[in-house]
Amino acid sequence: MTTPNKAHIEFIKEGYLESNLLFELDPEGTHDDLFFSNYFNQSLRWLFRMENKNETLDR
Repeated sequence: MTTPNKAHIEFIKEGYLESNLLFELDPEGTHDDLFFSNYFNQSLRWLFRMENKNETLDR
């Protein structure tokens, strides 16, 4: 697990459960739509608790 950043820690201080937060850090990453799109499907699977990549989002 990566070390949480300041924003992640602030969410926890505000009372969010750590199990309800997902923190990803990529040292080579950029703060833009092109980079975020690489993580979009993975984020949706995590958000909707999908176990594997074969499950679809159109339930």
